[in-house]
Amino acid sequence: MTYIRPLLEPGTFEHVRALAAEGRVLAQVGDRVHPDDVVAEVELVAGAPYFIDVRRELGLPAWDPERHADALLVRVGDRIRAHDPIARVELGRLREVRWAKSPVGGVVEWVSLTAGQLIVREDAQSASPVEVVDVAGRLKLPPSVALRLLRYREGDDVQAGAVLAAEASYLSRDVVYAPADGCIERIDPQTGVVYIVRPSTLSRLAAGYPGEVVAAAASSVTVRTSGWRLWGVLGRGPLRWGPLRPLEEGEPVTAAHEGCVVAVRGELTATMWEAARRHRVAAVVAASAAPEAWPPEPARSAGERSPALMLTEGAAGGAMLDEVWTALERSADRLATVNPVAHVRAGALPPAMVVAAPEAAPAEPLYAVKGDAEEGEPVRVVAGRHAGRRGRFRGWTAPRRLPSGVLSEAARIELDGGEAEVARENFETLRRRAG
Repeated sequence: MTYIRPLLEPGTFEHVRALAAEGRVLAQVGDRVHPDDVVAEVELVAGAPYFIDVRRELGLPAWDPERHADALLVRVGDRIRAHDPIARVELGRLREVRWAKSPVGGVVEWVSLTAGQLIVREDAQSASPVEVVDVAGRLKLPPSVALRLLRYREGDDVQAGAVLAAEASYLSRDVVYAPADGCIERIDPQTGVVYIVRPSTLSRLAAGYPGEVVAAAASSVTVRTSGWRLWGVLGRGPLRWGPLRPLEEGEPVTAAHEGCVVAVRGELTATMWEAARRHRVAAVVAASAAPEAWPPEPARSAGERSPALMLTEGAAGGAMLDEVWTALERSADRLATVNPVAHVRAGALPPAMVVAAPEAAPAEPLYAVKGDAEEGEPVRVVAGRHAGRRGRFRGWTAPRRLPSGVLSEAARIELDGGEAEVARENFETLRRRAG
């Protein structure tokens, strides 16, 4: 089976930068942007606990744990969506069915079988910034009467589950709880409705890539960058960017590399990785990594930021191709963006780095083809005792049976110092065309 992966390609690339929820786009089509430029923003309510009084939602005068415990349909740890059923009861001789539905989506964090209450940790993307609590409606009282029972005033802070108002009768005690943390912004005397504003944070979206804004929607911006793209095979960390700094052989990572994208032609050692973390390097692009440097450890404290990491050859062994390193050296000090996250679903895309240096881009793209070769084509050995060496394909040997019992043929590859036989899966053909 033939496998083709891109290694290096010049061109113009478009990148969609999207908010977690619909917000406000600040950039306009035609704007020239730097990766640090904020192109969109949205106010997000933190995923706070949301208190739900199941008894009230079912319209029960009282909660009987022995009779109603089985009415709850969710358990701690369940993920639910807004309007999903969370409880069900049958009442009276006609067995009237009543449902309680969750007003929010999130994860069930706490359930009380004795009180008929639960807490849902709400998803931040769907959280509403304002909670509207109809105190008069829930207590079934006129607004003027219901508001006299309120325990809070405008401007007061409340916590999820706090009693906003309570009214006792001979048969039951009606209680209205605060559904979420927040501040009481307004109490409407005409309707008996309380408005609770939930704490929110402003989330800003950076362009991430240098270039021109070519599209702007309600929650996303598309940035076009001219230059060249280097594909990797392994990656870890968030999107990061900065000036590109290829390291000479033996050159250490120092404080001068803070905020830069550092390129290492050979193996990334544990010492280099620790130095990159200590000096707050934005990202590291290396051919391979020593076992003790991969996978890299996450940040050890809230104030520490680990670099993004992308490997072009693999976790161990090998060095960057001459064509790749030449392009990196020619692009020194130009802005580069590293996206180390591999999209492994259908139409998989490996990690990649985009460099905004069209003048340093290779004239033609470069591909690695595994499982196919033609006489005289350049190849690279990627595994076995000749790993990392380059040569020319000279043909196939006669099929032979391997110790595993599989009948296979080996490639005859001309290397410096003579010809070697290499298993089909242990070398790649380097081509300027995809096929």
